[in-house]
Amino acid sequence: MPSPFPGMDPYLEGSTWMNFHGQLCAEIARQLGPKLRPRYLARLTERCFTEIALDDRGARPLSSPDVGVAESAPGTTGVAAVGVVPGDADVMLDLQQALGAVYDLSDYGLEIDYTRPAEVPLAPEQSAWVDQHLRAAGLRD
Repeated sequence: MPSPFPGMDPYLEGSTWMNFHGQLCAEIARQLGPKLRPRYLARLTERCFTEIALDDRGARPLSSPDVGVAESAPGTTGVAAVGVVPGDADVMLDLQQALGAVYDLSDYGLEIDYTRPAEVPLAPEQSAWVDQHLRAAGLRD
């Protein structure tokens, strides 16, 4: 059963978030891996050490490798350009596909009770949006 929501499912942002987040990170790394190789590797929790010279005060600047999601690609839904290093081409990441894969493979549709309110507080317009999608999916009367 696919999630009844386009994009992020607000019901995943409650008590199941830590589990879902870990699985989503792994799915994103799985998607990015073939697009980044051979120049880069997608890793989740690798620790990186570098040699850094001290500045004139004896302090050393802190840094860590990172990637940023730039923005949605024009004309797409749930697809984002991932910037790796300045000068290298962005890599496209299908976030909607990643969310859907984790939701489906981990059977969150069997765990979540969509007849109840979401665990996280929602603004009135967000609650109305949630209710609209749940009714359209036949999960609320």
